[in-house]
Amino acid sequence: MECAPKAKRARTSSSVKDICDGSTTTIRTAHGQTGAVDVSIKVHQGSALSPFLFLFTMDVITEELVDGPLETILYAKEELQDNLQKWQKVLAGNGLRLNVKKTKFLSSEEGTESITDGYGEAIEKVQDFRYLGSDLAADGSVDQAVKSRINAA
Repeated sequence: MECAPKAKRARTSSSVKDICDGSTTTIRTAHGQTGAVDVSIKVHQGSALSPFLFLFTMDVITEELVDGPLETILYAKEELQDNLQKWQKVLAGNGLRLNVKKTKFLSSEEGTESITDGYGEAIEKVQDFRYLGSDLAADGSVDQAVKSRINAA
């Protein structure tokens, strides 16, 4: 039986809280180990739990957005812009935001107009970029990829 997205979010939120609720720790010092101390500080950036909690949360948030594997996203301009705005809306509804300054797009078509996010900010168009260790170029050339592999050797 499938859960509705809201029910799944509630379950996820409850699970994350359960991970942290009632947590205790002890501190080892030169004079011995202390008794149990309640952990009342929330998870901060850099905490060992941060990556797990981020992935756990993003999995639930983005489930309704993803239509097939994320790495196969290939869009026409209008579809890309629509999907970008959907992502922003869903992320914002969950207290997150997409950093448009770090978001870029590559187009193999000449004269492609810029893409804007849901707030009117333009997404930077690039001629090449590295994705998952591979160099991609708008013109389809592999020159930069070959140079990168030679330099890495």
